[in-house]
Amino acid sequence: MFESKHDQAAGLRRLFAQRNVRVLPLISIEGSGDQLGFVVNMAAALAQLGQRTLLLDAERGQVAPMLGLRARYDLIHLLSGDCQFEQVALPARDGFWVMPAVRGLADVARRNAPAQDLFAGFGSLPESFDTVLAYAPAPVLVPLLGGCTQDVTLICGTEAWQVAQTYGQIKALHASYGIRRFRLVYCRATSPAAAATAHERLASASDRFLGVDVVFCGVVEDGRELAAAERSGTSVFSVSADSDAARAFKRIATLSLDWPLPVFAGQAASVH
Repeated sequence: MFESKHDQAAGLRRLFAQRNVRVLPLISIEGSGDQLGFVVNMAAALAQLGQRTLLLDAERGQVAPMLGLRARYDLIHLLSGDCQFEQVALPARDGFWVMPAVRGLADVARRNAPAQDLFAGFGSLPESFDTVLAYAPAPVLVPLLGGCTQDVTLICGTEAWQVAQTYGQIKALHASYGIRRFRLVYCRATSPAAAATAHERLASASDRFLGVDVVFCGVVEDGRELAAAERSGTSVFSVSADSDAARAFKRIATLSLDWPLPVFAGQAASVH
């Protein structure tokens, strides 16, 4: 689908029409919250809302195996022209697509390739995606989107050590990249009260010691539906679409449609 390894940017601009694609950057934090479960259920929730969603997995390529999908290729094979889009993107049973991207996204970041050349292309592929969940470590994702967004989303747990891990990541992201706004979602929280307490601690410390904004963007309580979804390699919507967990993910996905995310189309990126 992408033309050749020698002229990737020109090929992308020529092949794809001007279609908008929103990019939701999800920064992975080692050991902090149920991140893998969150990205899968968030993608499923967006699909439930009618968003044609691509989950770009650059965090160890764990999403496809979790969902029972056999991944043979990575984004890098698409960018180099070695295979077609439909060979790399894997349809999940919950209505979204997964693309392994550990090697590809790292290569794009290493070459300092414009995010525009990558993300604008996803807007007019055969599946016509309008939302890309970019799940990756900070050193890969933040420099790639550095000129397009000044806030990122982190998934956090409610245990004291998880809160400490998240604060450490906020501090590092602010120091290294100048990020001043963080959206936090609490996944597998022991209770809404525990999430509120954790958030109060994080927001207070971040404001007092770092001078950054930390915004509460939702909570998903731990429960049997999340565990059942993990065991069956699917989302909570396939396990129980009317469960509290499914409703929580749908609320967060609905709110995310109004988040100020980078939007790529044609020759320019903007924030909406």
